[in-house]
Amino acid sequence: MDHWSVRVIGPQTQHYPSAHWRRRRPVRGWAIVLSVLVGVIGSFVLLYLLWQGTSPKDGSSVTSTIGLEKERRMISEIELLLQRLDFDPGPVDGILDEKTIKAISQYQESAGLTADGKPSEDLLIELREILSSLDAN
Repeated sequence: MDHWSVRVIGPQTQHYPSAHWRRRRPVRGWAIVLSVLVGVIGSFVLLYLLWQGTSPKDGSSVTSTIGLEKERRMISEIELLLQRLDFDPGPVDGILDEKTIKAISQYQESAGLTADGKPSEDLLIELREILSSLDAN
């Protein structure tokens, strides 16, 4: 016969088998196998998504990462060309920060363009042409 323990909680009194308070169930073998199986399946799903070129977080493709790298190289080159033209874009790091935007805007104003401070392929081509003409002289 089970021994009963009394546990007083506030105004209520609850009766529990004493073994219930002292005994903890050991982790069963099937629980360990199940957790390992879930981890392995999750790893395979992650590898499959990476193999397909998608990120599980936002569904974006690897091509967008390539596009970001291309844009960063473009910004780096624009910063370098602006430096050679004595505009101060800050460090040549490929990051579009306030100094880079300000330098682009200053160049656009001096060239008689709309000063929006945005880097573009057209801006890069124009800066290349100007520097090549200055180097030729």
